[in-house]
Amino acid sequence: MLEPQSRSIDLPGVELSANLRLPARTQALVIFVHGSGSGRTSPRNQYVADVLARRGLGSLLFDLLTESEQRMDNLTGELRFDIPLLARRLIQVIDWAGRDPGLRALRIGLFGASTGAAPAAATLRGGCPWWNSGASHMNQALPKKRWDRLGLVSILDTINGLSA
Repeated sequence: MLEPQSRSIDLPGVELSANLRLPARTQALVIFVHGSGSGRTSPRNQYVADVLARRGLGSLLFDLLTESEQRMDNLTGELRFDIPLLARRLIQVIDWAGRDPGLRALRIGLFGASTGAAPAAATLRGGCPWWNSGASHMNQALPKKRWDRLGLVSILDTINGLSA
């Protein structure tokens, strides 16, 4: 198992916590976009990042909200659906990775589920690979035709296609 490196992502006006896994000779970085109630320390997300690392893919798990924002959101639920804020943060993290000397040469893909799907879809710049877990409310919010038009790949569609 590849141990994650703790990183601090300094963005304008905010600092986000992150875990980075970079296997030797990796050529790609999967940036996790968490839904509400999840984060970089989620056992499920850690497991997926470990599986990706064993297959030679790097991963960046980060918290879209600061600790104080997360505490407020736990009480109010306001920020988890603030898609413009979350999309802006994700764009800033992608830009940060593009400036980081150890990451900038890597191809970037996004991995998200639930409410993490919306900011990821909002940030797509010309066909970045995308995995959606098939959360029903996101599939209703963005019809399959829209996902297809954007060149997005849904895990749910992939699994259904393999079992057909």
